[in-house]
Amino acid sequence: LRQALYNKRNAYRSETGGRLDALRILTLDQIRAYHERMYVPENVTVTVLGHSVGAADLLDTLARTTLPDLIAAGHATPLHTSAFVRPFVESITASNPPVISDDTIHHVEYADSDESVGQVTLAWIGPAVDDWETIGALWAIAFYLSSGSASPLAQKFVECDSPLCTNIAFEVARRDPHVLTFTLAGVPEDRLASASSVFLATLEAICSSPFDMIRMQARLREWHLNVLQDLETAPADRVLSGVTTDALYGNGRTLSLSTMWNDLDVIASLKDWAPQKWLRLLAAWFVDAHRLVMIGSPSSDLAHEQSEANAARVAARRRSLGPIGLAQLDKTLEEAKAVTTVPAPSTALRPFKVPSTSSIKIPPIETARSPGISGGQPGSLQASINKAGVSSPFFLQFDHYPSSFVSVCAFLCGSTSNVWPLFVSSFFAMPVQRASGETLSSTKAYQQLEDLAIGFDASTCSEGVLISIRVPAERYEEAVSWLADTIYGTRFDRKRLANLVEKTIRSLPDMLQDGMGMASDAVTGMCLDGASVASLQTASTTASLAKMYRRRLQDDPDSLIKALNAQRRAVTKAPSMRFSVTGNVKALQAPVLPWIEHFPLPPQDQTRGLAELPLQQAHLTPLGINPARKGVLNVIAASESSFLRAASRGVHKEHKDFAAIVVATAMLSATNSFIWNACRGPGLCYGLSIDLNTDAGQLSLAIWQAPNLGSAWAAAKKVVRRLAQEKVPITNNDLITAKSNIVFEWADGFSVAAAAADASFTDRVIYGLPANWTSLFLQRVQAVDVHAVLSAIQTWIVPLFESSTSVVGISTSPRMRDQTLKKFTELGYVLDVNKL
Repeated sequence: LRQALYNKRNAYRSETGGRLDALRILTLDQIRAYHERMYVPENVTVTVLGHSVGAADLLDTLARTTLPDLIAAGHATPLHTSAFVRPFVESITASNPPVISDDTIHHVEYADSDESVGQVTLAWIGPAVDDWETIGALWAIAFYLSSGSASPLAQKFVECDSPLCTNIAFEVARRDPHVLTFTLAGVPEDRLASASSVFLATLEAICSSPFDMIRMQARLREWHLNVLQDLETAPADRVLSGVTTDALYGNGRTLSLSTMWNDLDVIASLKDWAPQKWLRLLAAWFVDAHRLVMIGSPSSDLAHEQSEANAARVAARRRSLGPIGLAQLDKTLEEAKAVTTVPAPSTALRPFKVPSTSSIKIPPIETARSPGISGGQPGSLQASINKAGVSSPFFLQFDHYPSSFVSVCAFLCGSTSNVWPLFVSSFFAMPVQRASGETLSSTKAYQQLEDLAIGFDASTCSEGVLISIRVPAERYEEAVSWLADTIYGTRFDRKRLANLVEKTIRSLPDMLQDGMGMASDAVTGMCLDGASVASLQTASTTASLAKMYRRRLQDDPDSLIKALNAQRRAVTKAPSMRFSVTGNVKALQAPVLPWIEHFPLPPQDQTRGLAELPLQQAHLTPLGINPARKGVLNVIAASESSFLRAASRGVHKEHKDFAAIVVATAMLSATNSFIWNACRGPGLCYGLSIDLNTDAGQLSLAIWQAPNLGSAWAAAKKVVRRLAQEKVPITNNDLITAKSNIVFEWADGFSVAAAAADASFTDRVIYGLPANWTSLFLQRVQAVDVHAVLSAIQTWIVPLFESSTSVVGISTSPRMRDQTLKKFTELGYVLDVNKL
């Protein structure tokens, strides 16, 4: 799409990470010259965010320490008087905008062994970057047309008996001018050629039909609420987005920093638009305007052709260089590695005092529980809940923080069957019988929820499913009512189930071509039994189950629906159900009462206490408990790289070694640290990380996009063993850097109250951690010393690289199949080979 939209004089034609054909011919001098030209103060915008920022102190520090250095380096020229040419607004890019002078169709092949479905993207040139009202209006009309399963385009093309596609996504690329795109995913191969025409004809028909102002006003209200929610849950992202736009395109006049957060003004203006104005907008920008259509067709031959072409290119390069040339390049590479891996001076971080973890201010959350089975909590909120004199027979936790919203959540778990994936995907996609007795179609149910809530979702969490509905605080009781009807009133409809299954089947090619995903799924399949939620959702299991669902819907739909109802009964037993309310709890008149009204306790559960919630550890197979020597090798025809996931024994979060392991993995995986320099630096892989899955109690290694997986594995293993043998020292700088990264990551994750409230429920209720666990963890991290890190590497990380104590999942290309199989067999793994 970039190649078609932009000419060679426009920077947006290029990918941010570069194109291989360009990277192969760029010289070091060219890269250095570009760096010198672009990495200058005139092209830097510094944004400082956080509650503890003192603006006066910060500016004083910059004036005393930074400005003198800039003056000494000759970089003190004011931005608008310097000779620096601003990218995108003053450079050659600005005088070479994208052009679509006629309606054009481009056919693009991409490598995929499954040729059953493809993708269609339609693109238009959008408004200028400072035309806020038009940009907002285009977002609103696209939201109206395609957001949610009840939208006009979803009803026409996705939620129907013979879907044209599995999803319709609208995007606005924020450039000058903007680029607007609609993407149709999962289009059957025999409908690719006609898909864009059918789509455009539908847009044209909408232009001559009555406009649904009720739906548009509802979408504008939803947008308004989403802005308010973003300011609560992701304020830093909102600020950074505006600052970045101003830095790239700001002109100080029509586009200045003060205009970057005018969303609510734009929404208020759009609320006054008449129906015909919306229809004229749709016609002008999408129907009448020239468009560019990209038809992406899968090709099983292309992967083979690309592999052969790459092998031929490498062979030709080897011949042209000869032994002497190759030796010289190897010497040059080693010299470069020697320079780039020089350790930082031991005094580099000495001037910077690492603050105590006690200085990390996690937003305060007040927690209470409904009296009775839930147990009480200290504090004024609990006293207020108790004073109401009512108690829920279910476990019900409240987490209060100042907010305009509340979220109501249900965590369901229990025995699972092979219909679990279909059961989870059925939430918010089926007809619903309300407690009043009224049965709503799936479309009507979705519309009512869409008008009520600013968000609703059902997703797996540990060994269960978490169902949530988020609403303005004044609509709390309606949310509780809808949560109950979603859980108990969902009606499994054969046609709607068939639609879900069809969408799943069309998504399989992407899932089965995902190298890292398939490698991870292989480890999951070896380590967790077939009843585990994670195991039931692997790509290979999804593929076999989807075909089974389709067959049963054709031959015996009643038996499948009966199984789904049985699955619901299995996870709606009161002792295993957990409920949560987060947000502005103190604004609620009767927080407990709606739960008593809408969630009556079944008679069989009235005398039973709480059941213990299972974690993934309860589903470990013998191989998951003691990983050793086993592996799966997936051969993916469309892959050009190799991917690996290894697993060995790990620990839970309360284990005495947990903090030391976290520091060790952070130190090893950090950018420009030990494993990075050993593997990514020499080009052995694009990325590598070591992670801890405390749910399953396992340590895991991920290597992605490796041209030669065996080499990347060997290099990572070598550096870990040398650290364990103390042949490579762990310095205080290494320790400080790792700890700082950990503390920043955790502090950033809990920087807003909503995240802290969500963690209060998941950590304490689902995973059983103490109330002050985050603070305890940060204190334990700060106490970790070099000896503890060394012990963690020796005890826990070294076994990750030994076949006697680990299992591996691998995805690779047909060309690298035999070499990879040979290498890991020699390492002691017994590999099952799957051709996908």
